[in-house]
Amino acid sequence: MNKGISKSIVTTIAYYDVLDYPLTSFEIWKYLLNESLQPVSMEAVKKVLETESVRRYVSHSHGMYFLSGRRMLVKRRLRRGKLSIAKQKGVHNLVFWLRFVPFIRMVALTGSLAMKNSETSGDWDLLIVLRSGHIWTGRALLTGLLQIFGKRRHGEDVADRACLNYWITTDSLEIITKDLFSSNEYFFITPLFGFTEFQKFQEKNQWIRRFRPQFQVVRSAHLFCMKDFWLPKLTRDIGEILLSDRALERKLSVLQKKKIAANPKTKLTGSLIEATDKALIFLPKPQGPKVFEKFKQRLSDLEALA
Repeated sequence: MNKGISKSIVTTIAYYDVLDYPLTSFEIWKYLLNESLQPVSMEAVKKVLETESVRRYVSHSHGMYFLSGRRMLVKRRLRRGKLSIAKQKGVHNLVFWLRFVPFIRMVALTGSLAMKNSETSGDWDLLIVLRSGHIWTGRALLTGLLQIFGKRRHGEDVADRACLNYWITTDSLEIITKDLFSSNEYFFITPLFGFTEFQKFQEKNQWIRRFRPQFQVVRSAHLFCMKDFWLPKLTRDIGEILLSDRALERKLSVLQKKKIAANPKTKLTGSLIEATDKALIFLPKPQGPKVFEKFKQRLSDLEALA
């Protein structure tokens, strides 16, 4: 049993080494990559962390564990953590206004900022859930508002701007890319608005357990998740009554699909682009394959040390 746990622990630390992200013992337990798909206790993880089978590959400092020779990651994570907290405050201020947008049902933070692992030049990766049947109208309204606020990532304007690369609807909450990278992405996802919809999102994405058995649906809202109240709800309701015309949705669909098809990034080899009435995904250079190749190399290097 301990042998299996030690392998899972080292594998987990190796994966997050690719992301420059040393882990505490609690985080190792929480994000444990476990091929047996059986939950492992926190006590078992802490015990095995002290064994020779782990210590020959792993070191620790300031309560964090990392592959031997990678101590610099601790300082890097602490620096990025402080920076990310300041960035998250900026996102929170933006979401205060986004919840007034008609058809919006959830805004969630993903990527390095959700992990509190962002650099100064980092953007704000957002996953947006819109009311079913109105994805094109909702996207036009939200994008326009961000443009007015000067907070939409565009061209060379990246730092502290919203990257709108993933849009889904209330009847298409299941993520299509069910791989190791996505399991991490949507384990760390942080709801900023629409907690009830976020719980539905988690229920629809229980495939994450295939990679990370400790995954559970969150039962109580994070303090960072903004609550809804009568004014934004009334504003959304009025806007949705005025903008629910199907002809408008069809027209916006044609215009936006044409623009997406004309974008050179859409044709990049290996890109993940989807533009349907249920999902809008814009990943011209998906990080998952690159991260996985580096992860395999880490494991290969560790095997060479065995």
